[in-house]
Amino acid sequence: MPRSERQEIIENQWYAVTTSQALGKKPLALERLGESLVAWRDANGRAVVQLAACPHRGANLSLGRVRDGCLECPYHGFRFDPRGACVEAPCEGPDAKLRKDLVARTFTTREEHGVVWLWRGDRPPADELPWFADFDVTLQRVCLTTFAWDVSLSRVVEGMIDMHHFPFAHRRFSYGVGTMLDPFTAELDGDTVVTRGTLRRPEQDPADGITMDFRVRMPATISVLLTPKLQGLVVLCPVDDDSTWGAVFYRQDYVTLPVLGRWLTRLALVSEMRLIQPDDERMLLSSEPTHSDPRVNHYVRADAGIAMWHKLKAKASRDAQREPSP
Repeated sequence: MPRSERQEIIENQWYAVTTSQALGKKPLALERLGESLVAWRDANGRAVVQLAACPHRGANLSLGRVRDGCLECPYHGFRFDPRGACVEAPCEGPDAKLRKDLVARTFTTREEHGVVWLWRGDRPPADELPWFADFDVTLQRVCLTTFAWDVSLSRVVEGMIDMHHFPFAHRRFSYGVGTMLDPFTAELDGDTVVTRGTLRRPEQDPADGITMDFRVRMPATISVLLTPKLQGLVVLCPVDDDSTWGAVFYRQDYVTLPVLGRWLTRLALVSEMRLIQPDDERMLLSSEPTHSDPRVNHYVRADAGIAMWHKLKAKASRDAQREPSP
């Protein structure tokens, strides 16, 4: 059987690494993109993400504290500013001239849409974040949760944009849902795969089936329109080559009253994560090989969107390996 190459982390991309609500006043330990990271807020409340290993002797900076707008190492009290420069080494005294290479590696970050984004790569960051403008996280009826699975990013993306598994993987909740995906379309719109499909019985009129719209934007932001008034948005980030972290936003437009609308959204999101997603996780954990690409799959028409995302992923990987233009 062909073996998949492990290329889950694509360079020169924006990745969502945590949510705004998870990042408070204390340093936050993160395992993302094959690295141990620390996220914290500076004196102005701006999000900072750095390598967790202190450049002095390697202690994990997430065990430290934020003091006077700098991150203080828990081991020796060395302090690092938001740019990573060491501004104090207590053992050396206040007038000491510190080594220039005593620097905490700091990543370019942006905080938008309730998410802290990290630019992974050695090229200037892209101006635009991988987000869908039609999803407004400021609405009162938007709710959020997070998850972490021991499943590779490629397999998680495949599962999230797969329509035709629903009548089988979720058969407990899909009584009466047809198994034929028809009509179904998949097309590329820049760096976004756009799919639309209707699940129906063969004898059923398409207008009577269940129609869904799934979009995925590189590297791994997914919009799922389950009904015209129920939408989910998922941002994914590799923890490493074998596991994935994600944040799930849910919005419903059936009830728009602030309190009742938010309660209904929360109920829908909790139901999704406790009843539906465990089935997906189980199927993905059982899939072999654990890392996917077109060489290990045998696609059918209903997998066209998945095939397109893999092509985008392969192109992004090739582009990241090319020398930047002078």
